[in-house]
Amino acid sequence: AVVSTQSTGAYREDTVLQKDIADMMAIFMKGIPEEDIPKNMPPFIAEHMVDINQSIEYCYEGYITPEGKIVHYALTEEVYFKDHSALGYLTPPMTVKPDMAAKLEAWVDEYMGEFVKLGYLNQFFNLEFWIMNDTKEIHLTEINPRAAHSYHYNYLYSFGNNLYSDNLVLAKGGDPGNDNPWKKWKEGTDHKWTLIVLITGGKTGVVSDILDYDYVKVLEEDEGILIRHCKQKDDVITDEDMTAAGVMLQQIWVVGDTKEDVIRKEHEIRKKLYKDAEEVDYPPHWSVSE
Repeated sequence: AVVSTQSTGAYREDTVLQKDIADMMAIFMKGIPEEDIPKNMPPFIAEHMVDINQSIEYCYEGYITPEGKIVHYALTEEVYFKDHSALGYLTPPMTVKPDMAAKLEAWVDEYMGEFVKLGYLNQFFNLEFWIMNDTKEIHLTEINPRAAHSYHYNYLYSFGNNLYSDNLVLAKGGDPGNDNPWKKWKEGTDHKWTLIVLITGGKTGVVSDILDYDYVKVLEEDEGILIRHCKQKDDVITDEDMTAAGVMLQQIWVVGDTKEDVIRKEHEIRKKLYKDAEEVDYPPHWSVSE
């Protein structure tokens, strides 16, 4: 996404930014007949911000069969620090309970039912939405015509389901079956808790000067924890790499028997992994007795 914090006047003078946005929109509209494109279509320029004081964000996974049946597949909670930066992604969610599944199913069925009418069949889709803290209303924030493949290991570790193989089965016209993470969560099946811990860097320099790779070795080799190295230890972070949220360095999959186990391990990792202590402000529901 192209993000701008400029004033309107500065934006009008920034022809480079305008061209970037126009080029991006041209990619989005490629292959769409001109008569089907709205005359007034605002460009997508930024990700939405999650205000944890007002809502919690969730990521829903589902798919539609060749016959047009909507199948509910999984639900993950997005956890944020108090400054709204992302902490990680938890499967299953801890702040919404299975007794709300029917309401969520009805909401998805109504919304995605319109896409079925348009011919969206035989593929996964992914929705992000807020549940407001006060009213419990559901607000859609994002829709993607694909599965959220980063959550494959969340589903595998928590419920034993394989998102990749289910995608391939569906693509071949097969039936992945209904014994999926959503069904198991809804029915209260025994499960693990899985969190993708997001490790970001907020300063420039060599990655090995930011993270303790002796501790990384302990996590990977002694504890058998899966780590995705978004940056390698010898990579150099520059000012050009920086975003408002810093630079993604690692994604770490933590698994526990209880959500409290996962929270404690996330706290431990964040304390031990950074060579210089990171100041973090956890949300109220992300605290446990040590």
